[in-house]
Amino acid sequence: MKMKKNYLAALGIFLAVIMATLVFQYKHFAFQTYHISSYHGFSYAANTDKMTVSDYFGVVSPYYGGAVVSVDSDEKTLQALVNLEDGSTLMHQLTRQEDGSYLMDVLTEENTRQKPLNITIQKNDGSVLASADLVSESGQLYQSSSYDYAFLNIFINQSGIFMGQFEAYDQAALVSKYDLVTIEFCHPDASKSSGYQLLARAQMSISDFLEKENLGYLAFLPNAHYDAKASVEVIITFESESRQAMIMTLQKEERA
Repeated sequence: MKMKKNYLAALGIFLAVIMATLVFQYKHFAFQTYHISSYHGFSYAANTDKMTVSDYFGVVSPYYGGAVVSVDSDEKTLQALVNLEDGSTLMHQLTRQEDGSYLMDVLTEENTRQKPLNITIQKNDGSVLASADLVSESGQLYQSSSYDYAFLNIFINQSGIFMGQFEAYDQAALVSKYDLVTIEFCHPDASKSSGYQLLARAQMSISDFLEKENLGYLAFLPNAHYDAKASVEVIITFESESRQAMIMTLQKEERA
């Protein structure tokens, strides 16, 4: 009987510890499960016998473009006219790459969430080479989340990085302790002394980093070589009189 009472007492203590842990850690649990990528319909494409367009980014942020375009032309630069559903038109610049394809620039359109409807490729003199409707395609978002931090809705194409948003479990503590944050996207690379190949870098205030719904677009650095098959990491350094750095490995998620 005494052993049974001791067993029940130990079991009660164990259950109490479990319940206390769940109560005190619930906010962390909710933080981790709530923070998942939420972008949908952000990548567009076109495919005809005269041209192909892939990875045109739009709708979910103020930034549009960055697509890779293949069209029969030897011109060094071309223009791409993209009509949005509100009747406005974006004029993109296309620059010929070494492989013969064209890389599109990225424009800021403040009237966000306008769906791109169609695209026309033309020479600089206005003569049309090809046109087609743009259709939504599945695309890959990058994201990473941990016990205290989440970096979500990151889209990368051959032009650069659309950064999505960063969130922290205890934002007030970061704001009170740090003034600036440096964000560096990279490929791990053991052949380099730093251990990584830097793709893009940005610096901003800690308040902007934590409060902005969209952190903006980063063009790749001049000597950067993005490889869609390689893993991507982001190094985040919080700075003031002291510094705190962390590395987050980004995971790909397919979204329609």
